[in-house]
Amino acid sequence: MANKKYVLDTSILIGKHISSRLNNNEIKNESEIIIPIAVLDELQSQASDNREHGIVGLDEIRKIRELCEKRGIILQFKGERPTLNDIRLAKRGRIDSIIKDVA
Repeated sequence: MANKKYVLDTSILIGKHISSRLNNNEIKNESEIIIPIAVLDELQSQASDNREHGIVGLDEIRKIRELCEKRGIILQFKGERPTLNDIRLAKRGRIDSIIKDVA
C-alpha cells in the first residue's frame, strides 16, 4: 500500500482535525504530512495581528510536529512564499492556488 500524503490548508489546521486524527491513530505511520509555506505564512501573519485563528493554527502545527516526531511520521513544509501580488490577489483565490500547486 502506498504511503498517504496529506496537504493541509489553513482551515484544516484551525479546526484541529489533524492532531485529533493523529491522536486517534487514523493517520498511519507511513504517511507524510505537508504544510504549504503559504499556509504557515498566513497563520504567522494572523498571529502577529493577535488574531485567534493564527494563534490556534500555529498551536496546531506545534501539536502535529510533536505527534509526528513521536510516531515517525514525516512532516514537511513545502512550496514558495507568496509574493506581495499573491497576497493582494488572495481574496480572488491566489493563495488557494498556491496550496493546490503544492498538492
